[in-house]
Amino acid sequence: MRRLMWMMVTVTAGLTAACGGDTQTPADDTGADTSTTDATTSDDVGGGETTACTPAANDDGEPYACVGGTIVDEDGTPIAGLKVSACTLATCIIGETGEDGRYRIGKLPVGPHKMEILGQIQGYATMIYYQPVTAGVLVEAEREIVMVRLTETPSPWTPADGGAVSLAGEMLDLEVAPGALRYPLGTVDKAAVAVEMDPLDLPPFDIAPWEGKEAGTRVFIVNPFPMQSSSAVAMTVHGATGVAPDTGYDVYTANHLEGVLEHVGTATADGLGDIVLDGDAELLTLTTIIVVPQG
Repeated sequence: MRRLMWMMVTVTAGLTAACGGDTQTPADDTGADTSTTDATTSDDVGGGETTACTPAANDDGEPYACVGGTIVDEDGTPIAGLKVSACTLATCIIGETGEDGRYRIGKLPVGPHKMEILGQIQGYATMIYYQPVTAGVLVEAEREIVMVRLTETPSPWTPADGGAVSLAGEMLDLEVAPGALRYPLGTVDKAAVAVEMDPLDLPPFDIAPWEGKEAGTRVFIVNPFPMQSSSAVAMTVHGATGVAPDTGYDVYTANHLEGVLEHVGTATADGLGDIVLDGDAELLTLTTIIVVPQG
């Protein structure tokens, strides 16, 4: 087992994907591997070997960055043909995994990138994570990115009506005020689906508040990506049996523009198997929801 503004999003390969800004640039036409880097150089800082980006700079001499990684399913099998976008607030550049599940995306501006895997078209949850970059150097994701299959039929959840919806095998209940819910631009079917994910399989983010607390952490990936609300969403997580009443949790979501984690509030266990989001929490973006025990 392995911050907020509404924005225009681009429909890619039948999916709607918010890539952090209005500009989306495809990778080279010959496939993801065209962004692969092929020069190996000495790393003066760590003394190890690094791989240089090719090309290393644009025509104006501004350095490029490049990223890479490997995407697998829950059994560790590489997944081919997945679209992967590397996004700043201004641009998105798209690559694709090869038969070995590896992606390489080059010609990136230097700066942190939100990574987004458009998994839903292949039956996996579309998900995001965070990847820092270094000018002129290929930066690999620190671990394999595990994709989780969507095994449920999406549940109708209309913006006009709002109300409650039960997702992820009835483990996640969400409730929103009528008229507050917004789907990604181009979404036809107003329905939501979610999957619970093992925290050990979480992709890299800028912080990892669940480390050392994996046994009590709950993770949910919500699709379509990104769903947002103009008012706070109520949330209840079921299945917390054996947890002492009044146990506190911190709740985080992945920012849909930058891929960083944001603390949106706290939740409290009721001792009956439910973890209930506290009333002053501001859960507004439904992407990756991480519920971490306090203490």
